[in-house]
Amino acid sequence: MKVFKFGGASIKHAEAIHNIKDIIESFSEDLVIVISASGKTTNALEQVVDTATRDKQGAFQQLQEILNQHLQLAKGLGDKVGDAYAEQLPALIESVEPYLKQADALPYDQLYDQVVSLGELLSTKLVSLYLNQHGVTNQWMDIRPIIRTDDNFRDGRVDWQLTTAAVQEQLLPHLNQQHVITQGFLGGTGNGLTTTLGREGSDYTASILAYCLPAEAVMIWKDVPGVLNADPRYFESVTKIDYLSYKDAIEMTYFGAKVIHPKTIQPLQKKKIPLYVKSFIEPKGEGTIIKDQSEFSFIPPMIVVKPNQVLLQLSTLDYSFIAEDHLSYIYDQFARSKVKMNLVQNSAISLRISFDRDERKLNRLLEGLDAKFEVRHDFPLKMITLRYYNEDLLHQMKQSGQVILEERMRNTAQLLLKE
Repeated sequence: MKVFKFGGASIKHAEAIHNIKDIIESFSEDLVIVISASGKTTNALEQVVDTATRDKQGAFQQLQEILNQHLQLAKGLGDKVGDAYAEQLPALIESVEPYLKQADALPYDQLYDQVVSLGELLSTKLVSLYLNQHGVTNQWMDIRPIIRTDDNFRDGRVDWQLTTAAVQEQLLPHLNQQHVITQGFLGGTGNGLTTTLGREGSDYTASILAYCLPAEAVMIWKDVPGVLNADPRYFESVTKIDYLSYKDAIEMTYFGAKVIHPKTIQPLQKKKIPLYVKSFIEPKGEGTIIKDQSEFSFIPPMIVVKPNQVLLQLSTLDYSFIAEDHLSYIYDQFARSKVKMNLVQNSAISLRISFDRDERKLNRLLEGLDAKFEVRHDFPLKMITLRYYNEDLLHQMKQSGQVILEERMRNTAQLLLKE
């Protein structure tokens, strides 16, 4: 039993969905197939949420455009698929409408999860219908009652005991006779509200299900040949890494590598389930295997570039030392504002912290810090993380901007630079 995950790029047009069918048919066992929202649908739904807080009519118009795009995609897969899909849409729309109508009365993060989750529901309904029409028997399942989380909207924390029980009782029985198709990124609370697992969280969904089943492997299908040592958008010469340890994968995803979601590795590591990152463009390629490191040899230097960073410098108002009570308060404010730190460096009377820029979260954070500290912030910045670096590479990276902050550990160096 394996868990597959297909991202938005793999279902963005009819030809890509045909390709998914070919990949699934090349495997003999029953599969759990986790699917993300199609193409840029999540971005479009985020715009719907933002618009709804000030212009409900405009938000419904944007939503209709998204639905029309999906219906056109369905029609491109054949009249039967298009007609069947059109019958499914009203129920999906009705699940979102009440939240848009009361958008200004709901906490933003709660509204976000109820609306943005529509993307995965739209994509999985479409792929499931298409596969069933073409002889690839599958059961569509709503993952929200299965992956149970708390009500920390936009970053739901999994209740592993409830989730494992639900996977075993609700999902597993279907695998004796057919594939299961379900949504990535989504979870649900005990009182029936939708949560999401963090942006790009479909990889994490696949990992959760693999842990709870348990599965023999997870395969994430991407538009790259495997895990690369650098992002080809930033660097001309990149190398595919054949093998990667759980530890290295966790380090690099935490620092911003986009190939897999940061939370994906831990559940797999606990049960020693290997993760394969493979290309849906060249599905017969070797890809990258992520598992225990005992048999691995040389790994090339890995480079992660994370743009759109903020550097916050906090200083005590009375020039006293940054002590434990200060740190406790600062970390609590970051947690309350749901801001994740990427890099921390402290001196006697100041603390410097970098994190992803998000105006809504930044304003909330500054409100909690301004009263107790002198606060300065600097942006736009980019963070470069070098794993298994050498001095020549480090020097080369420093030439790409003005170095604001540098941090070195045994195998890893980090630079914060002016864009």
